[in-house]
Amino acid sequence: MPEKYIVSQHYFHPEIGEIAIRVQHNSTRAIARWKGNILKISLPPRVTAEMFHRYLEDLKPKVLAAKPKARYADGSLLEFEDFSIAISHNCLVEKGYVYTRHKGKNEFAIDVAADLDFENPNVEKLIIKHILRIAKFMGQTRLPGIAEDVLRSIGISPMPEITVSYGLSRLGYCSSRRKIALSYAIMFLPAELRRLIICHEAAHLTEMNHSKDFHNLVDQYLNGREKDLEHRLKHFPWPVPR
Repeated sequence: MPEKYIVSQHYFHPEIGEIAIRVQHNSTRAIARWKGNILKISLPPRVTAEMFHRYLEDLKPKVLAAKPKARYADGSLLEFEDFSIAISHNCLVEKGYVYTRHKGKNEFAIDVAADLDFENPNVEKLIIKHILRIAKFMGQTRLPGIAEDVLRSIGISPMPEITVSYGLSRLGYCSSRRKIALSYAIMFLPAELRRLIICHEAAHLTEMNHSKDFHNLVDQYLNGREKDLEHRLKHFPWPVPR
């Protein structure tokens, strides 16, 4: 009886977790890499089940050591300047669901059903969705006032129109009509880095480019700390992918 060859499929390993196998006919060697919490393995053709399991056992210590850690876990606490989010399993939540709960004035909880695994990429996506929903709420209610306080402190008058935007990649924008849009995502930032974003856009009220004069103005607004704060922003550990 001829031996069966491995075909493209999904496979669950009790230690590694979900494995996505793809047979590539132009490949000459096996390649394994993590994508999120799924191990993707590309195989050349004519690999038998015995060959695959032997390869996997040899590979197991290395891939387990390199397995990405879940972004969130039962008991995670995300603390920001104006609010906090506690993330945990809740046995009262219906199976398969994730809910947001407003615990207090600035305290929120994301309750995850007990049957959901924090290492599952789909569960992570659900949690991210709820974190962003909370940040949008906080941005709508708090961000215009925060921005106005910063603008007054640096002497901006008359006050420009301030709106809250909903993109994650662009943190701020200033139009030639004296309108400043600030992303709700800056609610994740500490006060000094929020101030950097707001002052950056405020400088565009005078200088609509990124010239030397523009950066001198931003630096003036930030008491000589523009470069330091830009460096901190560049390395800021965002609580969600962006």
